[in-house]
This record gives sequence, structure tokens and C-alpha cells, in this order.
Amino acid sequence: MENYAQDLLFTLMALILVIALAWLFLKALKGFHVKQNGANRINLLLTLPVGSRERVGVVTYRQHEYLVGITAGGITVLDKLPIDEFGGSVTQDAPEE
Repeated sequence: MENYAQDLLFTLMALILVIALAWLFLKALKGFHVKQNGANRINLLLTLPVGSRERVGVVTYRQHEYLVGITAGGITVLDKLPIDEFGGSVTQDAPEE
């Protein structure tokens, strides 16, 4: 009976060690994911439905805003605007007549 109790205690300690290592690994992995460079992230800013299965969306990626058309068949870039250093879109003024 004493040998059984030692085996059970050893097994429980090993299980606790494995769970603790898994928890530490997951925390480290989450920290790695959060620390990635934000400039390479794709952010969906806005979507508007234009049909039953079609949408228009605004996406930011690498200091540009993209106007995209989203359909069941795929995604099409409709327009591209650079983003200035303050986070706003750079708009081009219409030529004066």
C-alpha cells in the first residue's frame, strides 16, 4: 500500500509539472503574438453591404487604406490611399478650374 501511495504522489506531481509548463508555454506564446509589429497587421475598419452577398470594405495595411469589394467569388481592390503620419488618410484635392 505504501508503494501505491508513492506512485500516486509521483504521478500527481508529474501532472502538476506538465500543467504548469503548458501554462507557461501558452503565456509565452501569447506574449510573442502580441509583440508582433503592428505595421504588418491587416485591420478591417468598415464594411457596408451593397447586395445580398456583396460588401464594400475599408482595410488598412502597411500605411495604406484599401477600399475593397467583397463578393462570393473573391476580393477586389477598388482604391488605395496612403495614410499620413497622424493616422488619417491623405486626400488629394481636386484641381481648381
